[in-house]
Amino acid sequence: MLGLGLHPIGLREYLVVCGTPRIEEGGAFELLRRLAGVHIGPDTTFPPGQDPPPGSITRVTPVGLGGAGPWTRGE
Repeated sequence: MLGLGLHPIGLREYLVVCGTPRIEEGGAFELLRRLAGVHIGPDTTFPPGQDPPPGSITRVTPVGLGGAGPWTRGE
């Protein structure tokens, strides 16, 4: 994730999230529909289609943060 500020050494601030992933089979279409209703609008039909494949959802449990910004050590 890129930030808007510059780190004192001249790098654009950025965030790195390290974590442990897990993949859940199915549910991607339903999740996209729910998120579209929240972020685009309640009457949104996204993604298009009526009978999509179930897809999968990747979830990440954070175990560490890094990058360049005020969240790193020494800032």
